Amino acid sequence: LLWKRYLESTKSKWDLAKVIVPAVLFFVLLILLYSVFDFFAAGALEPFLVPLAFWIFVQRIVVQIMYEKSSRLQESMRMMGLSDVAYWTSYFISEGVIVGFLLSFILTIISAGGLFNDGNFGAVLGYLFVFCLSAVPFCFFICAFFDTPQTSGQATLALLFGLFVTHIVVFLVDLASIPVMSAQIICCFVPPIALQLGARSFLKSYDGLPLSAICGIMVADIFIYSFLAWYFSQVWPSKVGVPKPWYFPLQYSYWCKTAPNSQYQEIQPLPGSVEDGTAVAAPIPMEAVNEKLLGAPAVAVNKLRKTFGSQVSVNNLSFNMYENQIFALLGHNGAGKTTTISMLTGLISPDSTHGDNGASVYGHDILNDMEGVRQSMGVCPQHDVLFENLSVREHILFFAQLKGATYESAATEASSLTTLFHLENRQDHLGAELSGGQRRKLSVAIAVCGGSKFVVLDEPTAGMDPLARRELWDLLAALRKGRTMLLTTHYMDEADILGDRVGIMSLGQMQCIGSTQFLKNTYGAGYKLMFDKVPGMTKDQLANLTTFVQESIPEAKYFETDGCEEQAQYSLPFSTVSKFGPLFTHLDDHLSSLHVSGYNLTITSLEDVFLKVGEDHTVTPHEAKAPGIGARKYESNFISQTVGIAWRKLTYAFNDFITVPLLLLPSAVAVGAAIIYNLRVISSDLLINDLVISAMYLAGYLGAPGLIAEFIVKERNDKLRNVLTVMGCDFRAYWIGTFIADYIIMAIPMVVMWITWFAAGMSDFYAGTNGLNFLVMLLFNLHLIAFSYFFSFIFTNPKSCISLMPIVILMLIITPNIILLIVINICLAVGVTISVAVQGGILLWGIMVLTPHGALFSAFLNTTQNFSSLISSFPPVGAVIAFMVVESALFLWYAYYTDAQSVAVLPAREDPHFNPAVLRNLDEDVQAERERTLSTIGGSEPLRVERL
Repeated sequence: LLWKRYLESTKSKWDLAKVIVPAVLFFVLLILLYSVFDFFAAGALEPFLVPLAFWIFVQRIVVQIMYEKSSRLQESMRMMGLSDVAYWTSYFISEGVIVGFLLSFILTIISAGGLFNDGNFGAVLGYLFVFCLSAVPFCFFICAFFDTPQTSGQATLALLFGLFVTHIVVFLVDLASIPVMSAQIICCFVPPIALQLGARSFLKSYDGLPLSAICGIMVADIFIYSFLAWYFSQVWPSKVGVPKPWYFPLQYSYWCKTAPNSQYQEIQPLPGSVEDGTAVAAPIPMEAVNEKLLGAPAVAVNKLRKTFGSQVSVNNLSFNMYENQIFALLGHNGAGKTTTISMLTGLISPDSTHGDNGASVYGHDILNDMEGVRQSMGVCPQHDVLFENLSVREHILFFAQLKGATYESAATEASSLTTLFHLENRQDHLGAELSGGQRRKLSVAIAVCGGSKFVVLDEPTAGMDPLARRELWDLLAALRKGRTMLLTTHYMDEADILGDRVGIMSLGQMQCIGSTQFLKNTYGAGYKLMFDKVPGMTKDQLANLTTFVQESIPEAKYFETDGCEEQAQYSLPFSTVSKFGPLFTHLDDHLSSLHVSGYNLTITSLEDVFLKVGEDHTVTPHEAKAPGIGARKYESNFISQTVGIAWRKLTYAFNDFITVPLLLLPSAVAVGAAIIYNLRVISSDLLINDLVISAMYLAGYLGAPGLIAEFIVKERNDKLRNVLTVMGCDFRAYWIGTFIADYIIMAIPMVVMWITWFAAGMSDFYAGTNGLNFLVMLLFNLHLIAFSYFFSFIFTNPKSCISLMPIVILMLIITPNIILLIVINICLAVGVTISVAVQGGILLWGIMVLTPHGALFSAFLNTTQNFSSLISSFPPVGAVIAFMVVESALFLWYAYYTDAQSVAVLPAREDPHFNPAVLRNLDEDVQAERERTLSTIGGSEPLRVERL
C-alpha cells in the first residue's frame, strides 16, 4: 500500500503542492503582517492563521479517502483480501508521518523568521508534527460518516470552521463560568482546537495548559480517533460494505475465527411453502449433479434474500457451484444478478436469515466470516474500478501482493498475465489511458491474479470487440482449472460456450439450473423451420403451407413471432429428425407453389431458452409491439429547451446529496453569525462584531464555487455536454437554464441569511444604507455563479474541482496581499511610509477585484459601518456593485464563448488531395455507374453522405 501511494504521488504533479503551497503562503503572510504592522504582540496572530494553514491538509486527506470509498476502490481492495488495519496504517504513515513531517519541517523553517514568539525550533517542529499525526486518524473518523468526496470535503471545512469559532468563543471571550484549565484539557481531545491552543502557548501572557501537555493529549488523540474510526467504519451504514452490529467487538466469533467447514450440503429444489410470509416458488428444473465426479460444492447459496424497501430484489435464491467450472448466471435487467453478486462479495448485506440460510464460499460464511471469503476471492466488477495513476503492470503487482504474493512472484505473474491478456504493449500505460476493452481485460487479469480461488466476473466482455471477446473466452476456459468462476453476461453465445452450468433468474428467483444441453432439452421445442414468405402471401396460402409441413411431420406446430411478418416459423420436436429428409425433398419441389422463396432450419439456442424462461415480466405485450415513431411529433424552441435544462438541473440537484453542503454550510454560518451578533460573544464593540460576521459570511461560501463548478465539469467529463449539443440543445438555452437553476438553489441560503437578520435584530445589515445589502446579496449570487462557471474550465476532473477550488480562492485572497505587503516592506526600507488606513484600503481593493467573497466582505463593511467615508482608500459600495456586475458579465461571456468553441462545427473545406481530373479520366462503365448512383440521390433522404 505504501508503494502504491508512493507511485500515485509521484505521478500526480500537484499532490503535495496543493497542500504545502497554501500553508507556506499563510506563514509568509504571518511574517509580513508582523513586519508591517508592528503593533501586533509577538505570537498574537498565530492562533488565528496557523489553523487555516492546515485546513487544506486535513481536507485533502478526507477527500482522498472518500474518493477511494465512493469509487469503490476501497471496497475492491477489501474484496481482494486487504485488511482494514493495513489500509489505515498505510494512510497514517504516508500522510501523517511522511507528508506531515515534510509540511511541519518546511513551516518550522519559515517560522524561524520570528513566528511563535521566537519559540524553540524543536518545540515548534514537534508541536506541528504531533498535530499532523493526530489529524490523520481524526480524518479517518470523519470519513466513517460520509459516502462521497463532495459532501465530506465541504463538511470537513464546515467542521473546521465551527471548531475555529468554538476556540474563539470558549477561550477568547470572558466567560467566567467556564473553568479554563478543564476546558483546555477537554478541547485538546479535538486536534484542530489543540492546534490553536498550542499556538497560544507561545504567548508571553499565556498561563494555561503547557505545550508538553497539549502535545501529550494529541498523542493520545492518535489512538482514540484510530479506535473510533475503526469502530464506526465497521458499524455505520454505508452504500457499500456490510455493517457489523454495534456490539461486534464483544462477539467471540470476531476475535476467534472458526475453521472453515469442509462439509457441504447439496441444495435441493425447494418445495412450495410459505416462509416468513413470503411464498416460495414451486420446484424448478434442476439437472442432477454427480458429486463423485465434481466433488462437494465450492460455493453454496441457500435461500438468499434481499429487499430494498418493499421491492424484493432476491427472493430465497439457492444454487451450488463447483470447482473447475464456470457457472453462468443469466437474467434480464433487474432480475437480481448484480444484487446476488454484491451479497456474495460483501458489498451489501443480505436480509437477516436464520438456520442455514445464506451462502458459504469454500467453507467461509458470508455473514460471519466475510474476511475469510475474501482471502480467496477475485472480482471483476460490472464497471471498471481502476487507479488512474497506476500502470497496467503496477495494478497486477499491487493486487497480487494484496492477496499475499511476494514481490518476486507478483512480478512474474504480472509479466505472464499482461502477455496472456495481450496487454504487453500497454503494460506501462496508466489506467486512465486505457480503452474500454483494455480496461476490461485488466479487470479480469486483476480478478484471477494472486491465486484467486473464487472468481466473480460481472459482464467481463462488455465493451469488447468480437475478436477480443473470443480471445477472452479461450483464456477463461483455460483459467477455470483450480478455480470456481461465477459469470454474468448478456451474450447468450458467451454463456453457451463458457458455462459448464447455467442458472437463469427472473424477478429475483432462480428459474432453472443445469448444463446448456439440459436447458435446451427441457425448454427447447427442438428445431425451428423458418420460411421466407413472398410478398403478399395470404392467410389461405399460409394455411396451405402449414398443411403441407404437417403432412410430412404431424408434430410440427406453427407459431407467430412478433415483428417478423416476412417469415413463417414452425417448431419441430427432436424426435422427428428422421422425417427431415423427405420433407426437404418435397419442399424443394414445391417452393413456388407454396409461395415461399426459401427456408432454413436451426436448432434451439440458449437465447430461445432464455427468452422463454427469463423473459422480462415488466414488459407488457402492447409495449413490445409499439409502433415506430415515424414523423417528429414535437418542435423544440428556445424557451422549452431553457425550461427543460433548468428543470433537469433542479431535479438532479435535489436528488443529489452534494446539494446538502451547498445549502447547509452558508445557512449554518448565517445562523451562527446571528447568534454571535445577538449575544455579543466576540466583542461588545459593534464594529468588531460586524467585521467578524462579514468574515464569517465570506468563509461560509468558500466551498460553494467548487460545488457549482463540479456539475459543469462532470458533464464535460462524461461527454453529456456533447450529447446535448448533438441532440439540438441551444448553447444559450443550456447556459441560461443552468444559471436559472443554480440561482434558485443559491437563493435558499440567501433567504435564510435575510431571515436571520430580522430574527436577530441585525439592523445594521438589513437597514444599513437603506437596505442596500439585499441588492448586494442578489448580485453576489450572480457574481459567485459566474465566477464558478469561469473557473470550471481550468478543471478536467470533478474531484479536483471540489478539492482545489477553495485553495484557488484562498490563493486569490492571500497572494495579492503578500505581494502588497512585500511592496510595503520595500517602501519602508527606502523611507517611504504608507499609512495603515491606506494599506488596509488597498488590501480590500485587491480581494474585492479578484473574488466574489472579497467583494461581499467589502460591501458589507461599507453598508454596515460606512468604511469608505472613514478611509478614503477603501472601495466604496458603488464601486463594489459595479465590479460585481461587470465581472459577472465577463465571466458568463467567457463560459459561453469557451463552451461554444469546444463543440463548434468544424468549417467545411475542400479535400486538398482531391483531383477533379481523376473523375474525367474514369472508364466509361465506372463513370456511368457513378452518374447513375448520383442521380438516385434526391433531397428527401434522412441521411445523405457524399464525398466524405
